[in-house]
Amino acid sequence: MKRAIQRRRRRDRHETGAVAVFVAVTSLLLVTMGAFAVDLGMQRVVRSDMQALADVVAIDAARLLDGRTAQQVTSGDPTHDSLDEVVAASLSRNRSRVGQVRDLTPTLVTLTTDTRGARVPVRDPAGDPVPVPADQVPDAVLVTATGSVDFAFAVGEGQATRSALANASTYACFRLGSFAAALDTGGTPVGDVFDAMVKDALGLNLKAVGYQGLLRTTLDLGQLAARLGIGSPQELASLGAVRVADLLDASAHVLGQEGNSSAQAEVLSMARGVTQSLRVDVGQILSVGDGSVLEGRLNVVDLLGSVALGVGAVVSNGNNFLDTGVAWSTPHVSSGNIELRAIEAPQQACGTVGSAVARTAQVALAADLGFTLPNKLGLGSLGSLDVSIPTDPTSKNGTLRVAATLAGASGRLVSATCGGGTATDPEGIGVMIDTNLLTTEVSLPFRLRGTIDTTGSSILPGTVLNDLLSSLFGLLATVTKVEVTFDVMARTSVASSTPGSVATAPTNYLVPPRDYSDVESSAAGSPVALPSAGVVLDAAQSTVSVRISTLTGARTSTVSLTQLNLAPILNALTSSVITTSTASVIANVNKALVPVSSLLGIRTAGADLLAVTPPVCGHPSLVG
Repeated sequence: MKRAIQRRRRRDRHETGAVAVFVAVTSLLLVTMGAFAVDLGMQRVVRSDMQALADVVAIDAARLLDGRTAQQVTSGDPTHDSLDEVVAASLSRNRSRVGQVRDLTPTLVTLTTDTRGARVPVRDPAGDPVPVPADQVPDAVLVTATGSVDFAFAVGEGQATRSALANASTYACFRLGSFAAALDTGGTPVGDVFDAMVKDALGLNLKAVGYQGLLRTTLDLGQLAARLGIGSPQELASLGAVRVADLLDASAHVLGQEGNSSAQAEVLSMARGVTQSLRVDVGQILSVGDGSVLEGRLNVVDLLGSVALGVGAVVSNGNNFLDTGVAWSTPHVSSGNIELRAIEAPQQACGTVGSAVARTAQVALAADLGFTLPNKLGLGSLGSLDVSIPTDPTSKNGTLRVAATLAGASGRLVSATCGGGTATDPEGIGVMIDTNLLTTEVSLPFRLRGTIDTTGSSILPGTVLNDLLSSLFGLLATVTKVEVTFDVMARTSVASSTPGSVATAPTNYLVPPRDYSDVESSAAGSPVALPSAGVVLDAAQSTVSVRISTLTGARTSTVSLTQLNLAPILNALTSSVITTSTASVIANVNKALVPVSSLLGIRTAGADLLAVTPPVCGHPSLVG
């Protein structure tokens, strides 16, 4: 036992110091690894900081991209800092970084699309970004930031280079057609039709509430979205059916926040006055493209009119007709009010150049009116012809068909200029406006039957009479009597069609001369109206026979309607109630159709463009 203890003591003495050496080596290794980790961490932090710096500087620099050339952006002017000044100021505001900023380089570039569909700067074969020529407008700015940090333990320093690409969006709000602009200039006829349509659609008596003070009142879309519990205008535009009363109540709240207490009171009164169960799809009246953000605004009266058409277009019972307040009120025509069918509501668009698209409303008028035809068409000394409907010679119950389709137009924002709003430096937008087919039609078919004595009249021309004598009698005989028997299909009719068109150049809305309350027409067309109707005799569906009596007898032959001189008959039709009552109907329809066309901004050869507010240029965002 004693020997075993002695052997163990000798072994312990031999291992004295081994643990210390192990601990020392391990500590050195741990310290080295820790130092490496610290230095590596600082390297990673400087990379992160350089990326953050490049991002914020790129966004600041992108604010200069407002349509000026690269030379103008680089050099600056009395109202704009130069590119280098903006970069230096941005760096000064963001110096709370690890290490030192060795280089901060902005490059104005043109964007292209790579094979993956990403937007990237144009580069040369070596991979370096290609600067935009001095006389061209840059798409974006590429900022490259290089930073370094001294290592805490190792000798030397670590570097990191990061880049960021930013561009500046230009966006605007516009609409095709403006209820407010039309009401501001259209007078009583336009106002009466608007009042009637809103009352029929929303149950709101505008004459009691009043709205004249709202014609130039706008509200902020961002605040409206927030009041409705929606995060952004984009989400507002995708909102489904919302109660009309809630939409108006939220609008009133926004107006109050903006300090417009009188407008707030009027809109609150509207919110209480509308039929409370009505809902409207906000997406039908508001289109928000990419980049539409905080400064979008909406005219209050345009909102009201769009809501009325929107409600009218989607009513659940299919009765989507809106009363215009104009009556037929014509002799021989069944009474009633002129109603328009709402197909689609007008839409305001807010968004970036190239993405914002708005459309006008689509409405149609189609009515089959009872028309009491006269018993006879008097032809003076020639006699008269019986009048009836085409299918029944005994019936006087005709049908006057009146139809019009205002299929609307659409517009895409293609340019925007953020000027000073002066004669020497105007601001405005450009919109490519495509129009759809416009059609109008009036038709009253009827039938003329009977026999008249045309002896001595010009209805049967002499040349035709001589030809008949030759063919019927073989020689020229002494005529004692000429009778013409008619069975003629006729109608008072007018039909017009304006084909759709695709824009080849933008319609420019410039301020001045415009002022965001009046419209710019895309073409020199007039509001849509029914033209005057004329009388049409259908030769293909008519039959005419001529009985010629001579000293030697009487014979009959058929002739074509086109061989006759029909002026006496046409003149009689022109002065008859058939034509005069049709003309009266057309005049009454136009009392509704022309104001509606003005309210919707639809013209015979184009559409009305309204820029709602000044465009916003230089709104920066990172690309990629």
